[in-house]
Amino acid sequence: MSLAEWRRRHEAQLAAPHRARAEILFLGDSITEAWCESEPFKRAFGRYTPLNLGIGGDQTQHVLWRIDDGTLDGTSARLVVLLIGVNNLGNGFSPDQTVAGIQAVLAKLRKRLPGVPVLLLSVLPAGESPDDPLRRSVSDTNQRLSTWTPPPDVSLHDVGAVLVERDGSIAPTIMADFLHPTPLGQERLTAAVKPLVEQVLTAPGHATVE
Repeated sequence: MSLAEWRRRHEAQLAAPHRARAEILFLGDSITEAWCESEPFKRAFGRYTPLNLGIGGDQTQHVLWRIDDGTLDGTSARLVVLLIGVNNLGNGFSPDQTVAGIQAVLAKLRKRLPGVPVLLLSVLPAGESPDDPLRRSVSDTNQRLSTWTPPPDVSLHDVGAVLVERDGSIAPTIMADFLHPTPLGQERLTAAVKPLVEQVLTAPGHATVE
């Protein structure tokens, strides 16, 4: 993606007409961007007027820049769902560096939206087989995340198992390129995340949406 196209997408998100009404912000890369446009996603989360803040190719440093440039401004969200990191790994960053980037994004989220709960999704599996180098990097990253104590109002959830077959492989019907979920993969991802979202939004102190 060219820088001009990347800026165009960012600016389109800044100008989204439903920004102020969005109850959930979905922040991430191309996986998030495409997921938010899928039919399973719309059926599950449409009632919350979600704001799609995913941009293809983004790494943690791009998300940090977008936050500084206003991607969270003008919102009154009740929840943020963050899915980021696989592009860092795919572009040569180590698991430790990727975790540090995710932590930096969370720190900015806490500063810009204090008190708003964050669902942090572990990096989704990638690569066709368990011994694929990218899959191993994802696993190492998620292992490091699992031993980390998140800040208040941040909960970590590893939902990637729904995209993996019993033998550890990823089927082309779930991820055609072994990175981006297909419609079937998006359906599985949605089914895994929906109860997590509803658990937060129906907890004491969070009014339900009728």
